[in-house]
Amino acid sequence: LTTSPTAEAAVEFGRRLAITHNGGAAGFGAPPDGWNGPGYFGPLGRPMSMSLVPHAGWGEVYAAARLAPMLRGLWPTMARPSFTFSGETPSLGCRYSVSPPG
Repeated sequence: LTTSPTAEAAVEFGRRLAITHNGGAAGFGAPPDGWNGPGYFGPLGRPMSMSLVPHAGWGEVYAAARLAPMLRGLWPTMARPSFTFSGETPSLGCRYSVSPPG
């Protein structure tokens, strides 16, 4: 479905997104109960696999399940063969870092 960016289209998108988010799930980043399919995010022309593991908060999902996979995918294009990714998720936030090799 393709549509022009109109106010009506934005309202319809928001309505459908609210239905999706109201579906219930085990945690942030988890699919609705009963979902057995894959998860994807990113542009439709080049979607990336998405972890569907439940997390305690949205910040943790965003860092671990959205940003980390993108960084892993981008790092080789930045002329660096590998990197170290580490993370922690304390109760009042999360901290992640990316370090170049060596």
